[in-house]
Amino acid sequence: MLKRLITGLSLIFILLPTLCFAVSSNEDRQAAQSYLEQSKTSEFPQNMEFRLLAADVYIQSGFTAQANEILEAMPVNTLPDNLRILHRLLLAELAIKNQQPTKALDQTYLIQNSELGASVSSAYRLRIHLIRAKAYDALSQPLDSLKERQLIESLTDNLNILLKNRQDTWKTVLQLPMEQLKRLTVRDQSPYASGWLTLAIIYQQYQASPDKLIQAIDGWKHEFPQHPAHAILSNHLNKTTQLKSGIRQVSLLLPLEGNKAGLGQAIKDGFLSAYKYADPKLRPEIKIYDTSTYQDMTALYQKAVDEGADFIVGPLFKEEVRQLSTQPDGFFSVPLLALNQANDTNSSLPNRFFQFALAPEQEAELLAERIIQKNKHYPILVVPNNDWGKRFASAFETKLSHLTGVLVDTIYTQPQQNLGKLISQRFEIDSSQERFRSLSRMLGMKIDVQPRRRQDLDSLVIAISPQQARQLKPLLDFYYAHDLPIYGSSNIYSGSPNPNKDIDLNGVQFCDMPWFIVPSQTDYAQRGGQILSLPEQQARLFAMGVDAYDLTTQLKRLSASPHSSYSGMTGKLSINENNIITRQLIWAEFKNGVPVRVKTNN
Repeated sequence: MLKRLITGLSLIFILLPTLCFAVSSNEDRQAAQSYLEQSKTSEFPQNMEFRLLAADVYIQSGFTAQANEILEAMPVNTLPDNLRILHRLLLAELAIKNQQPTKALDQTYLIQNSELGASVSSAYRLRIHLIRAKAYDALSQPLDSLKERQLIESLTDNLNILLKNRQDTWKTVLQLPMEQLKRLTVRDQSPYASGWLTLAIIYQQYQASPDKLIQAIDGWKHEFPQHPAHAILSNHLNKTTQLKSGIRQVSLLLPLEGNKAGLGQAIKDGFLSAYKYADPKLRPEIKIYDTSTYQDMTALYQKAVDEGADFIVGPLFKEEVRQLSTQPDGFFSVPLLALNQANDTNSSLPNRFFQFALAPEQEAELLAERIIQKNKHYPILVVPNNDWGKRFASAFETKLSHLTGVLVDTIYTQPQQNLGKLISQRFEIDSSQERFRSLSRMLGMKIDVQPRRRQDLDSLVIAISPQQARQLKPLLDFYYAHDLPIYGSSNIYSGSPNPNKDIDLNGVQFCDMPWFIVPSQTDYAQRGGQILSLPEQQARLFAMGVDAYDLTTQLKRLSASPHSSYSGMTGKLSINENNIITRQLIWAEFKNGVPVRVKTNN
């Protein structure tokens, strides 16, 4: 009975992950604690079964540190075979949660290649293939992932499991670049893999032409009449038909007078640059409103609608966006793409209210994911002592904690602060030197010993200006932290190569917009023009303006397919469940003072 309960709950948690979050964190903790309490009053091996069940609940609900503690304390060699298998499965799933896909694969193959292999039940085999599929997705090995997904199809007839597997498969292939899809289809693939890859090519090729897309999918259906993807196509096509309605007038709400006019002008220039290069037959009328002359954004929204807008972009400032975010669903008769975030949480917002921001929170989360991927769990964070820095620090710590990392310390800097003294203090170099001086005085002799920095950290994350970042790296070398890997936000890069100044940043990895790292590889090289002569902040806003224009035509497509994305100047753009545009940035490393793109697994 208990074994069936473990298997059943485990499969529910793995296959329907959204179910885990339908209850509160407190309820998750209480459920796990209940199993732990039952383990105290049970005999071996039932007590171990309860502890594994508690670990399973912890893993699926995000409490990975607690799960790890339970799994590490398990007397593995004394467990019966079925529990040893479950123990390894949980270690694999914990590795997936911690973004360690290779470790997850190792655990599954240890089961298969050991004496335990013969004891693996069908339910556990299904679970193994689910883990491997996720791991191969994380390692960017789509063909291996497809093989695992195909095996899942053969191991169950549970409709919920199959639907989730097909949705995840679609997400995997849809995110592959077109050139990679074409290369993969040339190989001798199974009909299962070929069907998915061909469908992704069709979708990417005709995503901007709904009529052609529907026609091409009809042809695909005849070529692959029994393919599992049929199960997800009907809903997708229903949403695709909504893309046919064109946009006749777009209203742009930006500050164009006063001390913030430069920000609005940069976005406006990028927006109009994208408009200039759009297909003349598809270009809408653009009407621009200066928000500096309005106090009430709800009134301005309604004015734009009354004057013919069927899509509105803006406003720019957080308080203006907050005004609009409090309105009920019925207020928004046409979609609005706000150019900021109303709040710092992913709270529910009106259906036609979208938010697109160069927010510090998104970069902070990417950096937390990056250092965990590099197996660094104990960073020190350096940010400016202002509202932006505090928002960054809060988001970074929250995400890091969720990924089982621990923020050792946060250093808040001032623009003109003496970083040398600050680093010496916070890295405890002063304390180390004072200990040696005290020992020298006590012994009455000179001690020639090199001071040590604090040893409770394994990485440094910086989100400061290029000027401060250039000072910081040499200081770390001076203060005995030359071996400490450094990861940075986009702040540390000025936006244009400057090898003479950035030579001191060699070895530092950072995330940034595609335009600033590989402009020639974006779809917008011909539209970049004047961006090259702009100061960094204005250049970033110009890029945002280009993407804002393109989102007026891409927004419905992105909304229709939750796994689709759009490669923009500011990043790879997609929409989350709360209508927030998320940006996936690219990674670069300073080499000889110049940023060079690196792969995410480097």
